[in-house]
Amino acid sequence: MNVFHGDTSILDYFNPDNLPPTPLVEIPLHPFKDDNVRIFAKLMQCLPMANVKSLPAYNMLLHSNLNHNNQAIDLSKIDTLIENSSGNTVFSLSIIGKLLGINNTKAIVSNEISPAKLKQLQFFDVNCIINDEPICPNPNDLNSGINIAKKLSSKHENYLNLNQYENDLNPSAHYKWTAPQIVRQLESLNLDLNLFACGLGTSGSLVGTSTYLKSCYNKLNNSNKNETKDPLFKTIGVVRLPNNPVPGPRTLNLLDSIKFNWNESCDSIQQIGTKDSYKHSLELCRKGILVGPSSGFTYKGLLNYLNEIKGNGQLKELQNLLKQDNKTVNCVFICCDQPFVYIDEYFKYLGKENFPKIENEYLLQKKQNLPIEMINRINDILADKKINLKPIDAYKIIYNKHKKCVNDDIIIFDIRDNKNFKELHILNSINIDIDNGNTNNPLIDTNVLQTEYNSLKLILQEFMQNNDLQGKKIFNICYSGNSSVISTTILIDNGIENVYNISGGFIEWSKENLPRWKSDNCILLTNTK
Repeated sequence: MNVFHGDTSILDYFNPDNLPPTPLVEIPLHPFKDDNVRIFAKLMQCLPMANVKSLPAYNMLLHSNLNHNNQAIDLSKIDTLIENSSGNTVFSLSIIGKLLGINNTKAIVSNEISPAKLKQLQFFDVNCIINDEPICPNPNDLNSGINIAKKLSSKHENYLNLNQYENDLNPSAHYKWTAPQIVRQLESLNLDLNLFACGLGTSGSLVGTSTYLKSCYNKLNNSNKNETKDPLFKTIGVVRLPNNPVPGPRTLNLLDSIKFNWNESCDSIQQIGTKDSYKHSLELCRKGILVGPSSGFTYKGLLNYLNEIKGNGQLKELQNLLKQDNKTVNCVFICCDQPFVYIDEYFKYLGKENFPKIENEYLLQKKQNLPIEMINRINDILADKKINLKPIDAYKIIYNKHKKCVNDDIIIFDIRDNKNFKELHILNSINIDIDNGNTNNPLIDTNVLQTEYNSLKLILQEFMQNNDLQGKKIFNICYSGNSSVISTTILIDNGIENVYNISGGFIEWSKENLPRWKSDNCILLTNTK
């Protein structure tokens, strides 16, 4: 009856052996439906703690006597858990830890953590230690959050660092629970699995699940005397494009710090960017599958792979090898968590065209004393396709055929914080760090718009007083093309000609793999008034 009672009721509730399988839900409409492809979402956010990481958290704590160092741990001597995590793993550990008598949990988190995620950790009583880590850290950096957690644990006998990045109990949780569920659920429909897609963060979900599925389906295919060298079951690992933030997944470079053999588990690697992740998550949510951006990210990775094998004929070849009459290719992708903690980020990374227009919005603007003319002017500039250039079109103007910045007539304003700018930027660009401490989209959040407009106006007016901008081609870029349209508007309204906004910002510039530079020396403009 799905009832839990007694002194251990909550701990029993978290035990996957006591629960029905998390749902496996078919996506009824998708781009490959007419190609005899069926796609199922494995909804791991339906676990009791609403996220996929709670599964290895439970496994690591409840079976810590089988930890990765092969040393038995007496949890009665532990009063503090410490983990490098900015979200689901560490708050899951905090909840389970308290049930086991461990009342303190500390998290080493990057200073890039979003305000919403930080509040989520505080909400679940996690003590956060902010670590200054670059966007693309050296995996061997002794000052990384992973290594700091290890050091603190080794210094304190009452500390326990389970280290999800190296602990075999992470992937084994998915080998034990996630994969067998998928097999049984598909068997109930008389289906075999052909494609499994999963994002790569710690890689535990992919490695554990894929290992079990390959042993199951490859054995099944061999028993059917399949003569092909190309297996009928494949795993697609999905990673982030560089400089494209998505909570959870890593870039290929960042996966170097992971112990697990994720590369041996993957038959294909797909790289997905920020906007595609949030857009596909939004689409799934509006269809009734309430999942976060990392789920949209994995779904898009699967769609990209299907498009790839359809284009090269491998999809048809796979279907010809299948034993069932309808030749259906069956796919499963992992959904990790819910969208709600990321709501502000959807509005930050996706354009206004993705959301319904608010009627009588002027009443909000009136309440906040915002000039309607300023908002309308910025919207007019944003709609002008001659001013808003795609990254590839801007690149063709900025760089000559030798891929060097045309210094004589090009000025590039980069409206990002100085740390991100130093990490990577367009050659010879000028950093304007307005440092407003708010990550909301200024084109949607009118309070942020007012703050950014005022800051940029002061900085740019001073720059225009000290520099002759006439005859120059001026480009503006930010994270995603929102703040930069404000600086573009200010420059145009001050009579400057040949001013452009780079649509999609540095995220889209990086996605197109256009030239990026890293330097210890840069020009920085800040509002000192």
